[in-house]
Amino acid sequence: MRRVRRVLTTVLPVAVLAIAVAVGAALVLAGRDDDATAGDRGATGPGTARTTTPPPRLDATLRRGSVVLLTTTRQDVALLRTLATEVAGTADPTPALETAGQAVVVRQTTALLPARVVALSATRELRAASPTDPALRTFAEAHLGRPAR
Repeated sequence: MRRVRRVLTTVLPVAVLAIAVAVGAALVLAGRDDDATAGDRGATGPGTARTTTPPPRLDATLRRGSVVLLTTTRQDVALLRTLATEVAGTADPTPALETAGQAVVVRQTTALLPARVVALSATRELRAASPTDPALRTFAEAHLGRPAR
């Protein structure tokens, strides 16, 4: 009887805690792609309708829900890579992350951009005068994981 009581008092609380953590994690992950979390941004999210043409290799990545940050200056790349790491967990996304639409991709380009930094999603874009503009984080967080419909 003591043995059963000891098992119940040590194993049962640990099992209940593990289940609670698993349920909480599932709720957080399920809520990430829920349009109801868009708040007052509406279904389209921050930014404007996309007019900037992405590099050809990244178009499919964008359609799947990843976000691309473009700049023409090498100095901006390091700051944008920091943002990518903070939002997506890495500044060097794997092909699997890009395919899953969970990557923030930073690219330096020689193409003429309409602003110092251009953030692209499947259907939206944001033009920023600085790589430290807080709107870039808002844009990336809002559009990451939201594929084209």
